[in-house]
Amino acid sequence: MNTKNHYLEIVVFVCGAIIMIFELIGSRVLAPSVGTSIYVWTSLIGVILASLSVGYYAGGWLADRRPSSLWLGSIILISSQSIALTYLLKDRIPHILTAFTTTIEIKTLVLSIILFAPASFFLGIVTPFAAKLRLKNLAQSGSTIGHLYALSTFGSIVGTFLAGFLLIPNFGTVNTLFGLSISLWCISLLLLKDSNEKIIIKVVLLLITLSVIVLSWIFSRKVPLNVVEINTKYEIYGIIKGTDVRTHKSIVNLKAGPHGVQAAIFADDTDSLVFDCMKFFRLIGHFVKNPTQALLIGGSVYTYPRNFLKQFPKARIDVVEIDPAMTQIAIEYFGFKADKRINIFHEDGRIFINRETKLYDVIFMDAFNSGSSIPFQLTTVEVAQKLFQMLQNNGAVMINTISSIEGKKGKFLQAEYLTYATVFPQVYIFPVRDKNNSSAVQNIILLALKTKEKPIFSNPDPITNSRLKNLWNKPIAKEIPILTDDFAPVEYYRKLSLAN
Repeated sequence: MNTKNHYLEIVVFVCGAIIMIFELIGSRVLAPSVGTSIYVWTSLIGVILASLSVGYYAGGWLADRRPSSLWLGSIILISSQSIALTYLLKDRIPHILTAFTTTIEIKTLVLSIILFAPASFFLGIVTPFAAKLRLKNLAQSGSTIGHLYALSTFGSIVGTFLAGFLLIPNFGTVNTLFGLSISLWCISLLLLKDSNEKIIIKVVLLLITLSVIVLSWIFSRKVPLNVVEINTKYEIYGIIKGTDVRTHKSIVNLKAGPHGVQAAIFADDTDSLVFDCMKFFRLIGHFVKNPTQALLIGGSVYTYPRNFLKQFPKARIDVVEIDPAMTQIAIEYFGFKADKRINIFHEDGRIFINRETKLYDVIFMDAFNSGSSIPFQLTTVEVAQKLFQMLQNNGAVMINTISSIEGKKGKFLQAEYLTYATVFPQVYIFPVRDKNNSSAVQNIILLALKTKEKPIFSNPDPITNSRLKNLWNKPIAKEIPILTDDFAPVEYYRKLSLAN
């Protein structure tokens, strides 16, 4: 290919790829501040499409008035700077927004506009502007415009696969954004060298833009000394050393998303449990005597599997953890060691549940997304029916949820309770922090028993007995529809629980 003859095609293809990479990485940029819910994707896609649309219009208008390679090259340089500002501001703008009380929809919309609209607008200008430069006669205008837009779309397809399969999992958020910015800077060279303006103008434009890009990259990479940031293909994790406020022991925390710490261990005792919600899982020994086969959906850093095996030395536990990198994180930072009694499956929990035919004595559910809600595909009546089939006759399911019990903040708990009550003969809930405050949003353990034999709720062990006393004895509201694969507004219910 003669590059000079096809430089506009190269520009359009590369910019098309960058648009999609930029959009896909947007969810990673926003996740630490607002999670990865449907509200995030709605705002992100809507803002980028709107910005591109305005850019298309502006590109056509400007190309009719300033049809030169210098102008197009300058626009691409501005878009490269806009992406540089995105990775410079990605942690600063959310911090400023925390001072304002607002809904998740407004927060994600504002963040999307500030961080993604400028670059998307300037990238939208590229294709109609390139079409104007490429047009030689009106008789071929249709085929010329169609050809360039097809190349742009094909570039977007390539960019989609590059982002998901290569760039984000292997290079992380900041490095990928920096790569996009530098790529645009380089592609502008094709246009600037073809322009008729003096060399000094081109050099000044390139140097100014490059300095902004590099400085933004340097300042955006500053991470607090006590934080290790790890990018995987599923999430951005922060590993933070700190002190437990209750025991004053040193702990190591795992943070993903905006809603607190997802896992933790004591630095000097990696098999003990830090969180009370995980300690309530130990109640399983009261309801199922000496379980030998257990399943946990949502392994995280494998704190509970280790504790489970200490409680039941003769048992084995299968753990389903969607992110293979999480296992390596657990080994490197959270003291996890391979154990032949722990069998790990790296796949989505729903896929495992759909496929598995093995029978278990107990099944635990501790899977959360970055918005601290259970992934909707793990909450439905179809899942409850499959878990029922996977249990021995005296088996039980325990689910860690975050909700209140009554009121609009309790809609998820109410829906999940009713969903399991349609399948299991007995369903109970245990508020972890405060059983007397039904409106408090807290961890709540849902227990579903396959047997019809009524259990007792007292135990000679004082710790177990104190946890059993947290049993919720009042009725659960029945107005909420059960959760199904067709209707499971889990993220909406989680949004209600976060509302003031």
